[in-house]
Amino acid sequence: MTRIIILSFALLTSIISNAQIESGRKFIGSTLSISGYQYTLPNNSFYKSSAFNVNLNPRFGKFIRQNVAMGGGLIMGYSREIFNTNSNPSSYETQSIRDNTFHFGAEFFTRLYQPLTEKLYIHLDANIGVRHALNYSKNTYTYTNGPSTEGKGQSGILYSRIALVPGLTYFAKPNFALELNYGLLHFSNALYINDSFSNLGSVQNNYGFSFHSSTVSVGANFFF
Repeated sequence: MTRIIILSFALLTSIISNAQIESGRKFIGSTLSISGYQYTLPNNSFYKSSAFNVNLNPRFGKFIRQNVAMGGGLIMGYSREIFNTNSNPSSYETQSIRDNTFHFGAEFFTRLYQPLTEKLYIHLDANIGVRHALNYSKNTYTYTNGPSTEGKGQSGILYSRIALVPGLTYFAKPNFALELNYGLLHFSNALYINDSFSNLGSVQNNYGFSFHSSTVSVGANFFF
């Protein structure tokens, strides 16, 4: 009896899978993620910071076999960070730092779909990508007994990343699906470049499994 139930479930999964995704089909779409924070630390020297991030990831893929797709995409993003500090409240000495960063790059991915119902699927992305970040910073120092001073700079960062990204896909129509991605298992490398972009700076490696707002993205795909 147990064997009959297992075989019946496998057959049902196969039927559902055939009804939605077939080898040779293609899709085009994009994901969008938006995140940010605000932080204030009041005491003898106050500290305030805020950040805003937006990322857009247009993609194209093709099913090389049932429920398995491969393809590529673009990585585009923008982030803004603002820091304000007051190291000496009695003299109103303040420092303001504003960082604007633009990201662009490319990635290649393999996606595996597993049906839950006729319209709802679990998916898992395995992707490898590279991107370049250009950072423009502006520092402003203001003093009560003197003029303010201002400094500007720019730098670059080369990122490479290997990641696994889980999510859900919902087929609202046979040729149109919505998706939600949450979580990230990754290994990434960041290579920092100095202001003149002529010399390499520090290297930073990161790895881990993350669940936070910046790993949440929503998207839509058209299948044909």
